[in-house]
Amino acid sequence: MDGLAIGGVSAPMTAERPQQVKKQLSRRTPDAADGRKPTRMERAKAWTPEIEDQFRLQNSGFKSLDEYVDMYGEPERWPNELGGFISKTQLKSNGYFVYWRKFRECEDKHLAQVKIYYYD
Repeated sequence: MDGLAIGGVSAPMTAERPQQVKKQLSRRTPDAADGRKPTRMERAKAWTPEIEDQFRLQNSGFKSLDEYVDMYGEPERWPNELGGFISKTQLKSNGYFVYWRKFRECEDKHLAQVKIYYYD
């Protein structure tokens, strides 16, 4: 076993790499898919299926369905006879999957957390 040696370069000891990754993720703006910025925002006051989908998207880090579609494509949904809600999303921050139930998850106590954005 002569002549065999382990060589190489050690990992960098600075925080340079995580900053580069953070910069790549932050290049993406929180605007709508076509670059529009929201002109106003309201909080949800009553539950609807649209509010449910918005709740699921916002818990994954997105402002709107347009923003999600631009990054990952159309989200998977439960069949219409089961409500047609979003069944699986990916997190905006790292791409991990989030699986959602077939029925309502946005309880009344969470309604005020849901933001409805309006674009002109």
